[in-house]
Amino acid sequence: GGPFTLTDSGTFTLVLDGTGATTGDFKFRLVDLSGQPSLTLATPITRTLDPGYTAEWYQFTAVGGERLYFDGLGANAGASWVLYGPSNEGLGSSGIGGDFEVTLPQSGVYLMGVVGNSASPVPYSVQVNAGKTTVNNLSLDAATTGTLTGPGDQVIFRFNATAGQRLFYDALDGDFDAISVRLLNPFGTVVHLNQNADSDGGPFTLPDSGQFSLVIDPNGATTGDFAFRLRNLAGVT
Repeated sequence: GGPFTLTDSGTFTLVLDGTGATTGDFKFRLVDLSGQPSLTLATPITRTLDPGYTAEWYQFTAVGGERLYFDGLGANAGASWVLYGPSNEGLGSSGIGGDFEVTLPQSGVYLMGVVGNSASPVPYSVQVNAGKTTVNNLSLDAATTGTLTGPGDQVIFRFNATAGQRLFYDALDGDFDAISVRLLNPFGTVVHLNQNADSDGGPFTLPDSGQFSLVIDPNGATTGDFAFRLRNLAGVT
């Protein structure tokens, strides 16, 4: 259970109590999380949970708003991994071979746990990467290309537009990598585009005036290229 933060000082009592007439054995550790090893970003952790029901913990200090990609590198069996925030809130999790992505809600000390659920020893290999976000200005009607080179990388293209403007998303790449495109209005809400980046979208009419963001984002640990034009249909003759 936990993690949890003690709110008082003094002597605590941990009581193990059978239900009804139950008898049997028990085995546990009460872990002081402040003494757990530090997690280093972009560095693989390869270890074995032995026994397979144990849990291993890592801590790191981070800044609110930072985007992290949790990359499972090994087999997806026998354990899960999870991220807890400074207030002990669960922020993301997956099977030990799976991936997840989290934008950190606040600055502070975070805990990453690898929690076993197997009667046998569980080998695992994981890595946490800082997601790289690149922000560029977008010129309508211009062919735009790029490459996502690392797991969790993201490219944001920003442009100003007015309510009532008609646009068309013209995909120029046809390999259908697992890379998505979505369009955010000036208030951060997804509008019109939320699809594979290699699929055309529209035409559509913008509902608001202001700065829009076209986000190119991989699914999972996908890397690869993208190419598109965002057409301003007002200029079509």
